[in-house]
Amino acid sequence: MCAISLFRLIQSELILELYLETLSVNTSLMLFYKNLFSVILWDKENSLTSLFKKPQVTKNFKNGIFLTSSLKSIIIGLLLSDGWMQKNSGWNPRFCLKQSIIHFDFLWSVFYKLAILCSNYPILVSNMMKGKKFNALTFQTRQLTCLNEIFELFYTNISHTSKKVIKYDLFFYLDYLAIAYWIMGDGSKRNKGITLCTDNFTIQEIV
Repeated sequence: MCAISLFRLIQSELILELYLETLSVNTSLMLFYKNLFSVILWDKENSLTSLFKKPQVTKNFKNGIFLTSSLKSIIIGLLLSDGWMQKNSGWNPRFCLKQSIIHFDFLWSVFYKLAILCSNYPILVSNMMKGKKFNALTFQTRQLTCLNEIFELFYTNISHTSKKVIKYDLFFYLDYLAIAYWIMGDGSKRNKGITLCTDNFTIQEIV
């Protein structure tokens, strides 16, 4: 049954390609439509997403999870804004993010991207600020070996209260995707430009 379904998908892609060629569609548009029919095959034991909860996995499984360049950029951009990392001595780090409930769309879009690294869905939490109750959503990834590189980029010691720092090496990690998530997480439009909140960084780090 699976083979038949796969065959039909591939057959549909070939038919679409032939059809577009008869219409003399330009190459970029043809690639766009072909991508709609792209098939990604996942090995059952090596694919993990929180859309199918699997709270317990083996150590080898977790060590086998790696960050793609896009996932790395997303996490770095969020760490420059509202994201943070936790790490206990002898353990691998994990990434955490919390957003107000009014920013549900943004948090869910981030979670959807990072779901492969997580074991649970985002949870609802409440905080009291100045006598008012605020609802927020938060999620965290598993404690993963692949996150050590990013942890060492932003933290100098292992502690739940560790403050993020900006190191020179960050320059080599900043790409358009990281900057985009930095802006979405902690930026705002002002006049004809963009303002980024950097209150937690020193003047030297900002420079």
